[in-house]
Amino acid sequence: MGLTKSNWKVDGKTKEQIEKERQEAVDRQNPLMDKKYTIEYSFDDGGVLDLKVADILEKYGLFATFYIIVDKIGKEGFLTWEQVRELEKRGHIIGSHTVTHPSDLKVLYDEPLHYEIQNSKDMIEAVLGHSISKFCYPRGRYDDRVKAFVAKVGYVEARVTGKPGISVIKDKLAIPGTIHIFDRYEYGQQTVVEFAKSTIDRVKKEGGYINVWGHSTELERDHLWGVLEEVLDYASKAINNGKTLCIKCHDLKEKK
Repeated sequence: MGLTKSNWKVDGKTKEQIEKERQEAVDRQNPLMDKKYTIEYSFDDGGVLDLKVADILEKYGLFATFYIIVDKIGKEGFLTWEQVRELEKRGHIIGSHTVTHPSDLKVLYDEPLHYEIQNSKDMIEAVLGHSISKFCYPRGRYDDRVKAFVAKVGYVEARVTGKPGISVIKDKLAIPGTIHIFDRYEYGQQTVVEFAKSTIDRVKKEGGYINVWGHSTELERDHLWGVLEEVLDYASKAINNGKTLCIKCHDLKEKK
């Protein structure tokens, strides 16, 4: 059976039930910009080891957005569509990372650009049975034209790679990733864990937004699973140390 919008009934659930569950998942990763400080989590490409990432996140009561490359789903080393649905059922959010992950959306003509942005959305929605609202630019590359295409097809948010540190979201179609679980030169003499901990400490004091992000393929290749776990462990403990963590929306707002 082909993937069409008429095939949106999933596991016997009505569209209303599916939409309610989807909204609850969005609430758990509330991206609202009026919080004192917020941490989100996102992982790119749709590698099969995203399931391991999800296990670690859930160990600490956290949820993430997983941005998938549609053309890779079902291929060796990547998630199957059933596993994509499983991630969502577990409380995570699924977003689009295009159909084929072109290296630079800016150089595409309008027709292939529309294909990458619109068709990936259509395919994911057909499988999940509801609309999706999140997009991630391959390699973080975009311009005003690309962003206009993203908005036109109905995405509400889009993530870029971003500058490490703390950010303030000024544009929902250019949300930064700010703590990359990867040994970046911008971290200077600090390890990934040291940079992440210091940034989490700073955002609690100064306010703002941070997004812990990465790729499960990098975590495996560079032996960074322990690093990810230490960062998530620190974030969850820091949030709960004399503060109240909003489990539903995962904002890190102090309760007075």
